[in-house]
Amino acid sequence: MAHSHQVLGPNGFVCSTCHRPHGRVMAHTRTDVCLHCHQGAPAMAWHSSSHGRHGVACADCHSAHPEIAVPRVIPVGHTNVRRPRRLPMAVEEPEVCYECHPQIYGKTSMPSHHPIQEGKLVCSDCHDGHGQGLGNLTTDSLNELCYQCHAEKEGPFVWEHSPVTENCDYCHEPHGTVANNLLRQPTTFLCLRCHAGHSLHSNLDEDTCTRCHFVDGDFTNVGGGPPIPPVPTTATLRRALFTDCTQCHTQIHGSDLPSGWECGGMMRR
Repeated sequence: MAHSHQVLGPNGFVCSTCHRPHGRVMAHTRTDVCLHCHQGAPAMAWHSSSHGRHGVACADCHSAHPEIAVPRVIPVGHTNVRRPRRLPMAVEEPEVCYECHPQIYGKTSMPSHHPIQEGKLVCSDCHDGHGQGLGNLTTDSLNELCYQCHAEKEGPFVWEHSPVTENCDYCHEPHGTVANNLLRQPTTFLCLRCHAGHSLHSNLDEDTCTRCHFVDGDFTNVGGGPPIPPVPTTATLRRALFTDCTQCHTQIHGSDLPSGWECGGMMRR
């Protein structure tokens, strides 16, 4: 298959298109010689990009010569992500990114991480290294990016969880964490950053006590959830419910249930 830079190929390239007779690149910088031809997307925003402002050159990531380029096609598991046409890389993703971003390599090796190490996702699925998107992302916002794969979290919901609608990054570290589900902290500690603790008995009258505390109760009134095995003591009940906020508040991204304890904003469906 002909390469776009192939000498005497379909695009009419010869060595002197880029090089002076004795091997020097024609333009003042390595990047300028590329931008002489690559003036449109995705390179049009290069000089204002984070990479461009920090002196990264095109050849630091891309190979202009096909004989030293790795395969152009990278197998990916996230097939619903729109992937731009890739130019040959000097080093395969994500390794080419790790050369300058070793801290990201560390995060993607943590217990909870996006499947980058497994080869199901690459950096350019989310990040635009050429500076077109907001904050080097491929979309105009972080939430818009996340919803490409996590559409069920988008809503709209009757009961919105404001941090979710504002920025997924408030709760999640996208590259990797030690907490489950890419959370920045274990669930309860994360919730308590914004929410004060509350009593199990708030908004309940004494007539509802036996719906939970009766040894043969089916517990269906707790958030309207399915029946669960009876709990013989108050102490056991409290331990079961308060070990983790999400044991009751499962719909943390938003809920179509009305607010209030018995049906519960973001409570079990």
